[in-house]
Amino acid sequence: VLTGKSLTCRAQNIQLTVVADGAALDFMDVMDISNLFGNALDNAIEACARLPEHANKRIDLLLMQDDHSFFCRLSNTAPPRSDNTFTTSKADKINHGFGLQNIRDALANYGAEPLIEQEGETFSLSFNIVLQ
Repeated sequence: VLTGKSLTCRAQNIQLTVVADGAALDFMDVMDISNLFGNALDNAIEACARLPEHANKRIDLLLMQDDHSFFCRLSNTAPPRSDNTFTTSKADKINHGFGLQNIRDALANYGAEPLIEQEGETFSLSFNIVLQ
């Protein structure tokens, strides 16, 4: 997932910073990893693409694990919002707008929910999974 998204970021002049140990994801199903991180990074890339060309476009992904939990925080620059509904910005709302629901569904498999926030031009999605 990261290889493809990093190439997309490079092509769109988006700075992608990842601090992660891939082995920390060993407890997750491959499909959940793909749905979770694929959708989150796609959303972040699309948000950065809506910024003016001269803007500082960046995506930061942090994955950490200790003996008891797994933590993830993805933040990115994004156009400011007047509300916190976080619905699709695409015109075709029938065939788009499933990314955050896919993220919620993947996290539900591990008893977790995303925390989604935006302050100014910084959007963040974070979650904590308690390990069994």
